Amino acid sequence: MKKHGALSVGAAKKILKPVADAVAFLHCNRITHLDIKPGNIMFRSNGEPVLIDFGLAKHYDRRGNATTTVRTLAYSAGFSPAEQYVGLKQFSPQSDVYALAATFVNMLTGKTPPEAIDLEFSLNDWSVCLPEEVRPAVVHAMAYSRKDRTLSVCDFVKELYGNEPSVVEKPVSQPAAEPTVESKTEVIGEGKKSTEKWWIIAAYVAVAAVVGIVCDKFLSVGEDMEQKTESAPQLVAVEGSQTFTVNGVKFTMVPVEGGTFTMGATSEQGSDALAAEYPAHQVTLSDYYIGQTEVTQALWKVVMGSNPSCHKGDNLPVEQVSWDDCQVFIQKLNQLTGKQFRLSTEAEWEYAARGGRKSRGYKYAGGNNIGSVAWYYDNNSGNRTHTVATKQANELGVYDMSGNVWEWCSDRYGDYRSSSQSDPQGSSSGYFRVYRGGGCYDFARYCRVSIRFLDTPDLRDNYLGLRLSCKK
Repeated sequence: MKKHGALSVGAAKKILKPVADAVAFLHCNRITHLDIKPGNIMFRSNGEPVLIDFGLAKHYDRRGNATTTVRTLAYSAGFSPAEQYVGLKQFSPQSDVYALAATFVNMLTGKTPPEAIDLEFSLNDWSVCLPEEVRPAVVHAMAYSRKDRTLSVCDFVKELYGNEPSVVEKPVSQPAAEPTVESKTEVIGEGKKSTEKWWIIAAYVAVAAVVGIVCDKFLSVGEDMEQKTESAPQLVAVEGSQTFTVNGVKFTMVPVEGGTFTMGATSEQGSDALAAEYPAHQVTLSDYYIGQTEVTQALWKVVMGSNPSCHKGDNLPVEQVSWDDCQVFIQKLNQLTGKQFRLSTEAEWEYAARGGRKSRGYKYAGGNNIGSVAWYYDNNSGNRTHTVATKQANELGVYDMSGNVWEWCSDRYGDYRSSSQSDPQGSSSGYFRVYRGGGCYDFARYCRVSIRFLDTPDLRDNYLGLRLSCKK
């Protein structure tokens, strides 16, 4: 930058995009770089930018807690966000988002941005030096507080680049095979897999930080993930199911006959049950339909026109979607189909996971041997999502209600009550929303049919997806 001075918007974007891709891939594996700045971007002889120096990189769990022991009170003046000046205790992609935007600013101006903790630093006033076309995206990404900042690198790239051809996602290929389900069908419209676990990624980082090849390694793996296309899963036939096709992409809803069940910490959950699962209580539900699989990336993309997922693949579950995103998706899907799809209530979700009226009292959705019914962290997921419906279905013919990705429910989170309920809709007040089922990053304890967690409705992460429901 010192050699060439300020760059044009086009030149700066050309450099930023491959660096952003590499950072986004790190975030998919819950690694934050924590030292993105111009001095840590080098160029190969062919002009390709390479991100280096992973000395501060931190791996964190899905709650933002560190799993590695590197120092966290470290910052680069002008490029680090305010939270790094006081020492990070909770980690998230937004710290790197700030640094990436600050680096972009340096490319455009040839100057180091003001320090984030400078009390006289007014981002809106200072940003007038930036070209108007990029100013909103930069101001959003460099917000002082993380809660006001762009949520992810993917979101920053979308805000910065818009629909420029160079960054528009590749089209999703149509499934190679059709689901073998004898059911009512309705048609609407026309229309190198990565299995590295953290220790392997850490080994890449440790070597690459010395020889300057980490970005190339991560980008090549990321490209393989995005280009991988697998055949559509073969679903078990379920009597009374309905299959819909939206612009060439099929999805199937299976019927759930209503009934009464015990929700929460039932006996088979044993000592694994958490406090939030108590007290166990009786719930009566009406008939409804539930998705035979989690919503796939192929379906999300034909409805929304984009794919936010970290692990790419038509038949992988969509992830990195917030509860709010799910509402937009469902609204658009309903406009396309003329139906009234929705998220399941928490009670509907658990009843279906347990097998409804056909329940055999399993601990996990479909069996007591979790390895046969779920992609989970302990031994079989490879720390990534997998094609839907490749594990054993449960008693209702529904797949992946344990593991793969957590699934948002419609409910606000609330404590359980001991009294019996009919068609409960969740708490009438509160901000947090419920998600259920466990995922590929979770131990077996967190993939049980009664497990429940909560988070803010705007949270996006690569363990969060959804499953559709609708009235019968």
